[in-house]
Amino acid sequence: MILLTTNLEELINVFYISIMNISPNVSAMKASFDKMAVSAHNVANINTPGFETDLAREVVEQIKSEKELAANASVVRTQDKMLGETVNLLA
Repeated sequence: MILLTTNLEELINVFYISIMNISPNVSAMKASFDKMAVSAHNVANINTPGFETDLAREVVEQIKSEKELAANASVVRTQDKMLGETVNLLA
């Protein structure tokens, strides 16, 4: 019975850690979306008189934001799978 309790406690700890680790990645995804939105706004206003922006820099910023978003989404998917497996083990 002690072994079962220890394993259950370990699974609960993994479950808790998995939940806590998703939050920073979701926040980073939101930050990537925000950076993309700002860059898109800058590109949309490129022909506005008095508005200055570097198109090459904006394209690089959008690509960088896209890669950051993809990386964080991948981490969240992996954490979701791990969390699902933990829930299945607890059930």
